[in-house]
Amino acid sequence: MNDLVTKVAEMAATVEQMSASAEEVSASVVNTTVHASEAAKYTQEISNNTQEQLAAMEEMSSSASSLSKLAESLQHQVGKFNI
Repeated sequence: MNDLVTKVAEMAATVEQMSASAEEVSASVVNTTVHASEAAKYTQEISNNTQEQLAAMEEMSSSASSLSKLAESLQHQVGKFNI
């Protein structure tokens, strides 16, 4: 009988250890989830900033093209004058 009580006590201790380990794993999963969520938020911010920069670069490219065409037109007009 004493042996049975010892075994039950050992099993109870093992179950407590397993429960504590499960709680640690659960806390780690929650922590990982929080970090993953933060990383996703920062990734979205980077994506938004990149899209804004791309739009600005496209606008600059368009402006440069317009200026180039205007410069060609002005050179053509200036070329009509003979001194």
